[in-house]
Amino acid sequence: MMAVSPSSRKRSRTFHRQGPRNVSGFAGHDWKACLFADGTGFNTHRYRTPDDGEAWSEAFLIRDGKVIRAKIVEDTWITSRRLQGETLRVRLASELGETLIEGETLGGTFRAMNAQPDNPYGRLFGVHTGVPGSLALSQSWARYRMDGNTANGLLERSILTDRLR
Repeated sequence: MMAVSPSSRKRSRTFHRQGPRNVSGFAGHDWKACLFADGTGFNTHRYRTPDDGEAWSEAFLIRDGKVIRAKIVEDTWITSRRLQGETLRVRLASELGETLIEGETLGGTFRAMNAQPDNPYGRLFGVHTGVPGSLALSQSWARYRMDGNTANGLLERSILTDRLR
């Protein structure tokens, strides 16, 4: 077998979101996902409006290798700076009936979104309240329980900084 040097390898074409974001009118989001050892799982994603309504949402369950569309019936928005020990509760309705997902936050970090208008590429850690309309982005992990399964999964949420307790 012939050795391949790193310089001769084809570069993978992965695409990542880069650059500044126009988040005007965006008041936060909530994204939860987990895949359990038995192959079941879930994903929820939704966006918040400035008046605390819901601009958009989607949810899916994974069962027997199939992705099943679901509707979010109950969920928790981020409201505080607490990164550990927060109770999470999600109820989804689908063709399978109602599914309850419970969990708790295990840890994470806060990053500022659009908190440096003079440097759109700047990303500060922590919660920054000096810029009106800035968003606090929490990137975390959580332990979820669903249908007798337990596993750690993704938790990413954001909120307008002035609404964070």
